[in-house]
Amino acid sequence: MKKIFTTLLIALGVYTAGSAQDKKLEFGFGAGINSSYVTLDNDFVDVNKPYNLGTGLIWEPNIFVSAAYSFNPQWALKAKVYYDSKGSGDGIKKAPVTGGPNANGVYFPLKYITVPITAQMSFGREKNWYASGGGYVGFLLSAKENFNNTDLKSDFSSTDAGIDLGIGLKFPISNGLKFFVEADRQFGLSNILVNGKDGAQNQRTAFSVGINF
Repeated sequence: MKKIFTTLLIALGVYTAGSAQDKKLEFGFGAGINSSYVTLDNDFVDVNKPYNLGTGLIWEPNIFVSAAYSFNPQWALKAKVYYDSKGSGDGIKKAPVTGGPNANGVYFPLKYITVPITAQMSFGREKNWYASGGGYVGFLLSAKENFNNTDLKSDFSSTDAGIDLGIGLKFPISNGLKFFVEADRQFGLSNILVNGKDGAQNQRTAFSVGINF
């Protein structure tokens, strides 16, 4: 998946260099924090697994680059490439003999390269507010649990997909340079578990800041 991220960054750089004079193109980069959890189709306890996937919140960082093409002052098509942290907390580690739960909470950080493609609408007197909506696809980089740092990547699907919605505000700094703050929410629709019997979907809210140019 590192090759995917590198390829996307190279493509973005080449596109930027070839389109530097095009006023319709806006590029950016940013970072923030994710609040994520996992929804389960069934509230289940699997006695054959040493851990059960929790549905509690987990807080992890994100970083991203972006490119937006404006069709007019109000509408644009925007793409991002995130190094995205998702997952869940408050999972339960099984007691070794009885198979019942004990008091040990377990966290499951999931690392993705996530690519949202959204339509962006600018509004307000100066068109500095914007809202966006579209879809995303994520490519799993790693999946672990924090209790024994066990690698669980083989238990999770290699891709994640769903809906991406966001809202933000830009603050002009200088000619062509803008600071922004934004929040976006991803609603996972695909099953992130390899075992199709018990479906699970990522749910993630991000709060980010960055620069557009």
